Amino acid sequence: MKILHVHNIRWWNATSHYAYNLALALDELGHEQMFITGKGNPINEKLEMNNWDTLPILPDKDIEYFPLFFKKFPIKTFDLIITYWGRDQHLFYLKKSRKQKLFRVWVDAQDMKANSFSKKLFKNTDLIVLPSQTEIDKFQKRGIDFNNFFILRGTIEKKVECSNYSNKNIRILHIARSDKVKGHIYILKALKILKEKDIVFSAIFIGNEANIKWEHLIDLSEKLGISANCEFLRYQTDIFPYLKRADLGIISSIGSEAYSRALFEYFSASLPVVATNIGIIPEIYNDVEFGSLVKNKSPEELARGILDIKANWQKYHENVGSYYEKNLSFNIFKQNVSKMLEK
Repeated sequence: MKILHVHNIRWWNATSHYAYNLALALDELGHEQMFITGKGNPINEKLEMNNWDTLPILPDKDIEYFPLFFKKFPIKTFDLIITYWGRDQHLFYLKKSRKQKLFRVWVDAQDMKANSFSKKLFKNTDLIVLPSQTEIDKFQKRGIDFNNFFILRGTIEKKVECSNYSNKNIRILHIARSDKVKGHIYILKALKILKEKDIVFSAIFIGNEANIKWEHLIDLSEKLGISANCEFLRYQTDIFPYLKRADLGIISSIGSEAYSRALFEYFSASLPVVATNIGIIPEIYNDVEFGSLVKNKSPEELARGILDIKANWQKYHENVGSYYEKNLSFNIFKQNVSKMLEK
């Protein structure tokens, strides 16, 4: 099968990782692929490393150049078009032929629009690929007449094993951009509660800087009296060494988590997790007792969740490791991608 991907995210995020892993699976399944991307898309380097045809030509906003593109690269030569996110992709929905399939991959936390133009796009969509039943339910509540969905959980392309656990000093890892929706303030206040209970811990924070400056979070940790316990490492290109050294992962979000790549990253190291009841997370918790599922915006519940994992670490560790192997390994993902293509 000849497949065209249209991907114009201009920073590494959950969609970028998802798209890259999907391309890896399709490659191993023997399909020919081509990527149309944005000029500043950080996924380009990885695509080129795999020797996939890549055209980094999408602009940030202007889509008037598309008629020229269609003359040079007739999309009718492709059997399947996969789009990911953004207005740059709209003309692909309108230009596709009846014989072609068009899949829309949606792992973004933003809700799909239900306006008249969007409904026109859905008529030309053969399949919407989503990471959870939760996202399908949200979509259907918007009153759009579309029912052809496929749940593709995603994968983490590398499996590591966390180091030996000792409850004398619990090592906490938080992976998230410094965005208000990620709830950094609540986890810092939870750590203050642990400190007041004389719990010995260390915490590492990793992620892109977003609408909260890392310096602000560092200042807050000092005011709360926990700065000696915290490291703010900002963005790291390789998170796996930190996963290997951690005892548990934290998700303190108050919104977002439509895909929750961080949750699956923790699972890839068999790390128990304290996570708020947001997005896909309760659905995953129904599948596997990965640690503690807690209310959002509650430092007290986050602290109790950490203490619960401290007392029951081995059980949650084994639960998470088993779930990863059965649901999130690359081989399982590749099998599910093959099933997706049959839709």
